[in-house]
Amino acid sequence: INHGVDGFLVDTSSKEAEVSGFEAHLSALIENRDLRISMGLKAQDRVRRDFNCDFTVGIYADALREIIERGQVPKDEREILAAVRPQMASTGVPQ
Repeated sequence: INHGVDGFLVDTSSKEAEVSGFEAHLSALIENRDLRISMGLKAQDRVRRDFNCDFTVGIYADALREIIERGQVPKDEREILAAVRPQMASTGVPQ
């Protein structure tokens, strides 16, 4: 999430901070129609761009190909995810 662009982030260090942040951001969206529309459209664009099936499958396929080429066959899904994380991070896609 790009704070203030396609969504909001809140401080989760305490319940009070989390609730306060959520309330402030929700109020901003309720009070500002242009912000709602702009943020919603930007969020939709980002999801279409960064979370489509072809893109995600490509990342997993590249990572698994690299693992197999190194002779490291993953034993379970935890090892697969550990191998894919660096490739996901390099694309800017949240993990």
